Amino acid sequence: MGPARGAACRPPPSSPPRPLYEENRGGMRLQLDPSACDGFGFCIGLLGELLVAEEWGFPVVQDANVAPQLESYARQAVKACPRKALRLVPSELEAARRPK
Repeated sequence: MGPARGAACRPPPSSPPRPLYEENRGGMRLQLDPSACDGFGFCIGLLGELLVAEEWGFPVVQDANVAPQLESYARQAVKACPRKALRLVPSELEAARRPK
């Protein structure tokens, strides 16, 4: 007897995506303004660990959490963006730790 009807067509249960670098809790986050982006792709070349190209070549943030070992690359990607569509901002946890 085979699998229950329709069981073979169901995708396996999905789990939420894991951040690429688990140790980053409270550091910096990458923000992309898609309305400002012209899709030059400099950022993807510099920070392919966190950014991927969609079908038209525009960047998509795969993981907004920037691990400490990638922060210098993230800063280079932000500086390289000709349209200033990419920003590096403190995460919510980091902002909460700072004195007001």
